[in-house]
Amino acid sequence: MVLNPTWTVPDNLIKRDLIHVLRENPLYLQENNIRVFSGKKEVQVTSAELDPYEHSNKRVPYRFVQYPGDTNALGRVKFMFPNKYAVYLHDTDNKSLLERRYKIYSSGCMRVDKPFDLMNILLTHVKGSYSEARIQEILDTMKPTTLKLTKSIPVHILYFTVYKEDGLAYFKNDIYLYDQMIWESSTGHKKATFKIPPKRFIDVNKNAKKRSATQTQTKKPVPKQKNTPPVQQKTPSVQHQDGMF
Repeated sequence: MVLNPTWTVPDNLIKRDLIHVLRENPLYLQENNIRVFSGKKEVQVTSAELDPYEHSNKRVPYRFVQYPGDTNALGRVKFMFPNKYAVYLHDTDNKSLLERRYKIYSSGCMRVDKPFDLMNILLTHVKGSYSEARIQEILDTMKPTTLKLTKSIPVHILYFTVYKEDGLAYFKNDIYLYDQMIWESSTGHKKATFKIPPKRFIDVNKNAKKRSATQTQTKKPVPKQKNTPPVQQKTPSVQHQDGMF
């Protein structure tokens, strides 16, 4: 796991989101602590220089790196695990997204609801001793620090569209269309090819609306996240999203 992680913006997100954002706000990189590199050399770029790559198959010839801090998209800690998709678990600078009904605001990685709880669990498998004070010292440096585990920890990624809670059955939106793929692969329903429907996601604006008074009355208050890792009690939940920059 990495404390004070940097984030290198993927090429597809540079084209899909960042170029457009820079066109609207030329100071976006500076405001969000993002530096640009050509090889190992730091450079300055404008949206006009990036425009030719927005709809091109060519890779953008620059690296956009967001440096550590509270505004970093990965938050203050990330958790790496082997996979071919460059996906990992991480904290977030925008914790309000975890309150949405559907978590569709990421491009593949998984935000952790209580990242420092997860960190405390994993610290028992790290070489050396890391007290709460020591962790805070590392966070205060704003420098990336990797803590390696002494043993492999299994990571299971599950996808459920139906689940039971308090005696009630809940049916969720099949965002990844796995249910439909299974249905169209079953006997009597097989199709030669699978076609993604034009309207795949739920309405983002509707999803962003505040919950009703009935929902908020029954919801327990969530304490404000601190950089100092809290005492771990339960295994933290992982929120998997897909969709936005």
